[in-house]
Amino acid sequence: MLDNPDWLWHDEVGYVLLEPGAVRLHNGPQQGSWWEINHEYSRDAVARDVFLAWIDHGTRPQSATYSYLVVPGIAADTLATYARRSSIKILRNASSLQAVWHGRLRTAGLAFYEPGAVDIRRGLTVAVDTPCLVLLKELPERLLISVSNPRNEQAAVQLDVGRSLAGDGVKVLDGPSRSRITFELPGGMEAGKSVTRSYAPR
Repeated sequence: MLDNPDWLWHDEVGYVLLEPGAVRLHNGPQQGSWWEINHEYSRDAVARDVFLAWIDHGTRPQSATYSYLVVPGIAADTLATYARRSSIKILRNASSLQAVWHGRLRTAGLAFYEPGAVDIRRGLTVAVDTPCLVLLKELPERLLISVSNPRNEQAAVQLDVGRSLAGDGVKVLDGPSRSRITFELPGGMEAGKSVTRSYAPR
C-alpha cells in the first residue's frame, strides 16, 4: 500500500491524486469471462495479467471522497512536473454536485445530481433547475455551453449564467449580470445526446 502518493504511472498513463489517499496496487494474473459483463460473449474463462490500483478508504468509511486525474500518453519522467503544475481545480466534490475547472483550457465540467449552483470563478456562476451534465468553455469572444441528460431521457433544463449573454433563447434576469437559457434535451433515439450552443457577451 502507498500512503498519499502524488501520482502513479503505468503503461504510458499517469494518475495524479488531487487529494490525499491510501492507494493499493496489484499487478498480476486475473481470471474471468467476457460473459460476466456481456452475455453475448463466451462463458470461457480467460486469464490475463492486469494492473489494478484503487483508493482504500478502510472499513465502513463515512462521507469518504477521492479525486484524481487520468493523463494518457505521458512519459514517466514528466509526470511529476505535470502533477505540480496542473491547471485543474476541484470546485465541488459532493453527492449533489461534482465540478472541476481547467484554468489553462478555461473549461468547466459540471455534474449536477440535483438542482443547484456553483461559482466557477469570479464573475462566472452556473445554476440549473434539473439534474444534468454541463460542459462550459470560455472562448475569447464566446461562451460555449453543452448540456446533456445522463438518464437518457427527454428533458428541459433552465440554466442560469452569472453573466449578460446574447444568443438563441437567452433571457436576461435581474439586470445585466444574469442570463437564463432553456435547453430542450432530446428523447427517443437521440436521448442522452448533448445540446451545444454558443453565446456572445451582451
